[in-house]
Amino acid sequence: NPPFAPPSKPPCTGTRGPSAAAIIGAEDEDFENDIEPTPEEQNSQFQSLELLRQHPLSLMAFLQHVVLQFDSCPVLCYLHVDMLRRMNPKEGRKQFLEFCHLFLDKAGLLRVPIPHHVQFELERTRPELLSEETQRRFLQDIQNFQEPEISRQLEDFRSRRLMGMTPGEQELSELEWSRARDPSGCESREKQLAEQLLARLEEMHLTISSDEEKSSLIFGAIVTYMKFLGVRTKAGDAKKS
Repeated sequence: NPPFAPPSKPPCTGTRGPSAAAIIGAEDEDFENDIEPTPEEQNSQFQSLELLRQHPLSLMAFLQHVVLQFDSCPVLCYLHVDMLRRMNPKEGRKQFLEFCHLFLDKAGLLRVPIPHHVQFELERTRPELLSEETQRRFLQDIQNFQEPEISRQLEDFRSRRLMGMTPGEQELSELEWSRARDPSGCESREKQLAEQLLARLEEMHLTISSDEEKSSLIFGAIVTYMKFLGVRTKAGDAKKS
């Protein structure tokens, strides 16, 4: 590579940029090593929502943190897009209307910011009249639009976790113990522990927002996605009955 070539990709959010790296000289190498992320942090599933999606317990811990500290609508929108994109076309089109009503309509209680071109098209065309290809393209654009805020929330979670200030640590530790003892039963145990965190959130879910209806919708959106991941929920069973 030629000297002074730019990095192949930009630094991750929350890490030191090139200017900070340039200030640290060779004599400060030990200091630089001290502030680099640890291997455990770099390999953590809390680096991205895509990784978290594969770990129901970790996702549930993050969601509980978000609903109590931030606006949880961006992360819930992202996850529901993920769910829609994995459905068969017929079911996906049916659920797309409910998704629009919840997250995209101007009167939607879980409304999120969306790209201008998507908003423009939805104002002049009814969602059910959009082609399947257009729906899928819009879903991708909407999902991408939420990523900066989600990255900020993940960074906050990682920082607070280093200080022992995030929920679910007892369950996460128990999962690690179970994984070491019985790797084959780890997946089942993880879903059971995620169910415990979800039940804990249910007990306080009406305090998520000052608007009781919005609180219920947020909790319902979490329940829907966790069921999609295979986590059993008392709330979901009651709603179904």
